[in-house]
Amino acid sequence: MFHVVGAFAEFERNIISERTRVGLARARGTMGGKPKGLSADAQKKAIKAKQLYDEQQLSIDVICKVLEIASKTTLYKYIRFENERLEELKK
Repeated sequence: MFHVVGAFAEFERNIISERTRVGLARARGTMGGKPKGLSADAQKKAIKAKQLYDEQQLSIDVICKVLEIASKTTLYKYIRFENERLEELKK
């Protein structure tokens, strides 16, 4: 009986230790994952997408087809990224 209780206690201690390590990594900003931002090709598309969108000559669907962007959501993400980049340049 003592061995079973000891095994559960050790298991719980390992779980707490792992959660602590993950929490500290998040607090330090060293969590892994995909880096934020756009690739070089996507940045070029974002610049062109913003230009076409601001001209208001083409519809959203046509802009997506011209730039070979898969969805409207991606197009809006590119436009938002370009707007943020331009705001940073103004500062």
